[in-house]
Amino acid sequence: MESAGVSKPADGKPKDVSKKDKRLPVTLLSGFLGSGKTTLLKHILENKEGLKCAVLVNDMAEVNIDAALVAGAKLIQREESLVQMQNGCICCTLREDLLEEVANLAKQGTFDYLIIESTGISEPMQVAETFTFDKDEIGLKALSDLARLDTCVTVIDAANFKFNWNSVETVTDREEKRQAQSEAPDVEIPEEDDRNLVDLLVDQIEFANVILLNKMDVAPKDDVAFLRDLVKRLNPEATVLETIQSNVKCADVINTQLFSFEKAAISQGWLKELRGTHTPETEEYNISSFVYRARIPFHPQRIYDFLEDHFLLVLQLSDEDEDDDNEDDIDAAEDLVKKRDAVTALSRPKFGNIVRSKGFFWMAHDHDNAFEWSHAGVMLNAGPGHRWFAGVDRSEWPMGAERGILADFDKSSPYGDRRQELVIIGSEMKKVAITAALDACLLTKAEMDLGVEQWPTAFKHKWPRWGAAAPPEGAEASAASQEGHTHTDSCSHTHH
Repeated sequence: MESAGVSKPADGKPKDVSKKDKRLPVTLLSGFLGSGKTTLLKHILENKEGLKCAVLVNDMAEVNIDAALVAGAKLIQREESLVQMQNGCICCTLREDLLEEVANLAKQGTFDYLIIESTGISEPMQVAETFTFDKDEIGLKALSDLARLDTCVTVIDAANFKFNWNSVETVTDREEKRQAQSEAPDVEIPEEDDRNLVDLLVDQIEFANVILLNKMDVAPKDDVAFLRDLVKRLNPEATVLETIQSNVKCADVINTQLFSFEKAAISQGWLKELRGTHTPETEEYNISSFVYRARIPFHPQRIYDFLEDHFLLVLQLSDEDEDDDNEDDIDAAEDLVKKRDAVTALSRPKFGNIVRSKGFFWMAHDHDNAFEWSHAGVMLNAGPGHRWFAGVDRSEWPMGAERGILADFDKSSPYGDRRQELVIIGSEMKKVAITAALDACLLTKAEMDLGVEQWPTAFKHKWPRWGAAAPPEGAEASAASQEGHTHTDSCSHTHH
């Protein structure tokens, strides 16, 4: 199936855009390990319609492409040289070789197209951002002057998606297990990489222009119905194709001209729901969504208990805890599975199947900081995001953004833009029950009457002591700060 409004050439051949744009066009292939990215790459090279393609891969042995396919294409595989960003965030690591190779290939002017196959654990947004760095950041001519990102393709293993979605494993856990059970080449994962597997799946889906639901011939029928609707909700703008052996027309993934950073930043389904721009469709698997909003702060312990009881709660570590080895907090894998089963058994009957939720929330004990809420599967990440604009001096507000900022202010209260705003997506959800449970976490009238001055010390709670959150970046910070990801100097851990 395909998203409406996306035209494709009848002959399936890639479009000729050479007269419009002389920069080297690039397709980025993403997808979790075993999804079928390499099969797709082989298929493209077999059916590239005379295009002279260059291919950047992470491991030549894994690709194992026949010599006949290499004719007319250039394969490049190099050991990665990593350049760490100043904030030390692992997902912001730049691939220096990628920058250099793309620039060199574009300068040669001998190739019609470049295909980049990322590792199975890569977030496409981080690779795509490579194309935005200017020469002062990378020591090269601005890459966007030489090459353009044309299409971001994500391949999904439909046969194993639901299993992966419900997993409690980190990316490192899964890769270590794969290495122990397979002779496939290892994927090097930095020690500080503690991303959850389900979060990676969400990132790969939400940032794609084209999504292949692969292995449809062996995927359980029930799982396929769930996957179709979930993908539609997570990324309503993407072209979705159902495939066997990653078999698609080249025109579906090459020279589509679908990618733009501006559209990618607002393509996520949760963000469209938050802005009221999502158009509901008939749900095959009864997946729906709604936005929970409130202008009252959460009682810190009541919302903590709610999250702890119904999700696997992952907290950003506070500065005080960064040097802790967390051995007491990190249980064996089987204990995590037991915890997952317990929270699922509690939440499903009460609320239905909440598969994704995201947004920000306000807690009474920390009046100035907005807290981020990001959940997929059973894993929920929580931590400080940005400062509420109401707590920032107007002289520090971004120039020209005042109108947009004030639009989020509640003119009937003294609390400004402080609020709860959470997009909740799920199947057969019980909206009334979910809303009532969240409402029960809000301060009561008596607790509100204590006043802002008393709130920080009035309520006992188990939340870590975080420092001041980062200042908001612009008028969209209160909603669109969730579009990308917030960089912090802290890592995260699963809290039990």
